[in-house]
Amino acid sequence: MPEEQANEFAKQYSPYWGAQPSTSGAVYLGAIICFLFIVGLVFYRQWHLAWILAATLLGILLAWGSNFKAFNYFLFDHLPYYNKFRAPSIALIIPQLTVPLLAVLGLNELLSDKYDPVARWKKFKWSLYITGAVIAILAIMYTSLDYTAPNDSKIGENLSQGMLQQLAQGQQPTPEMQQQASVFGRSVVNALKDDRRSLFGGDLLRSVIFILLAAGLLAYYLKKNISAQIVAIGLVILSTIDLLGVDLRYLSHKNYHPADESSELTPTRADLQIKQDTGYFRVLDQTGGNPFVDSRASYFHNSVGGQHPARLALYDDLIQRQLNNGNMKVYNMLNTKYFIGTNPQDRQPVAQLNPEALGPCWLVKTIKYVNNADEEMNALDTFNPKDTVIIDKREQSKVPFAPQFDSTASIKLVQNLNDKITYEFNAASNQFAVFSEIYYPAGWKAFVDGKETPIVRVDYALRGLPLSAGNHAIEFRFEPEDYVLGDRISMIVGIISILVLLVGTWYLWKQYRAPNPTTKA
Repeated sequence: MPEEQANEFAKQYSPYWGAQPSTSGAVYLGAIICFLFIVGLVFYRQWHLAWILAATLLGILLAWGSNFKAFNYFLFDHLPYYNKFRAPSIALIIPQLTVPLLAVLGLNELLSDKYDPVARWKKFKWSLYITGAVIAILAIMYTSLDYTAPNDSKIGENLSQGMLQQLAQGQQPTPEMQQQASVFGRSVVNALKDDRRSLFGGDLLRSVIFILLAAGLLAYYLKKNISAQIVAIGLVILSTIDLLGVDLRYLSHKNYHPADESSELTPTRADLQIKQDTGYFRVLDQTGGNPFVDSRASYFHNSVGGQHPARLALYDDLIQRQLNNGNMKVYNMLNTKYFIGTNPQDRQPVAQLNPEALGPCWLVKTIKYVNNADEEMNALDTFNPKDTVIIDKREQSKVPFAPQFDSTASIKLVQNLNDKITYEFNAASNQFAVFSEIYYPAGWKAFVDGKETPIVRVDYALRGLPLSAGNHAIEFRFEPEDYVLGDRISMIVGIISILVLLVGTWYLWKQYRAPNPTTKA
């Protein structure tokens, strides 16, 4: 396989072979931190131990997600806000806090004078025994795992088919070619398994070395009575080397490139042409394959497509039911003014103007009510968004009047900021305005002349407002109540934390300045 093709192939397949459906990297606590966590389990006996262990176990169980359905599916249905997690593995942030915390508490106990030397050495040996048992289990896993991933068979088939096409070169493949292609696919999969085994073994050996260094430093402290400060500094240095060594696998100097060397961030002729238009509109870039996965256009323009890990269900429905089917009426209502395609003559991107794009807002002549969301979606197949708006009957109470045609009526966008959008409206009769922005009730609020007005969900996913005759200033502001409340709570907790720190500092200073009590002979 050519080197360039092999590199592209390597990017598509992760060396990970576990049960997570998708993962790009591990949560690494550090071998030394995990060893000191075991030291904490043996040495630390204060009341904090119970909640630290409980929180650590909870974080791990939550991170298992669908691999522990009996537990996590119940929480998904009943624990408030748990279903808002993008991925269950986010819960590993809990062990990332509690494991180092117990590690520090345990180290503090070991370095203190609470135990006599014999008892302290005995507890330390138990820490070594437990750590050794964990390493033994990992070593058994190293020798017994098959290192097979669920999609290995598919990888082998794809490679075999690609090799068969190269060998056949458009002719009928012979049995020998099929055999050779099959052997090629299996050999690459077997090599991938060998790589996984090598990665596992290499990291296991690496972890053992760091643990031995940390354990040796602590043993030297217990036997030779060196300074506790030297031990702490040594452990910090070793742990930092341990952590940075893994960190640099995911982000190193190789990941940084000068901006002028990145062809993806270089505007094309089509991009430059579109940027000459200073209006507010959206763009669909079809040159990168699936425009709803490729995010390049979003770097230069307001994009209809792009990839987002938490795309709103309303918009995803539009993509699946309308945009993927090429419904131009829906593209028009989304204000898609430019389509970027490929010029068949020179194979370069070219911008195509869509004169039917409806702009950021418009006034409709007719309201068509439907019974539910399914009918609303189906109505988008044949409606004319310029004249007619589709509204679910459950939203009808927000519309106090029907629009009356007025040829002189107007509405225009004044300013579009990240969390504030302003419009101007003028009409001699009552109107209904449609805004080419996605309906999102959890934060967006509408104000007409400063008075809050309910936003109507229209055309399945857009915003609408009934507007009475006259001149009006319209504002959409993003003011989520949960964010405001959370911000206030964070500020209060922050102030309390600072006060506690100041009081504690004052108390320690007072104790330090207090004279030592005299003793009588």
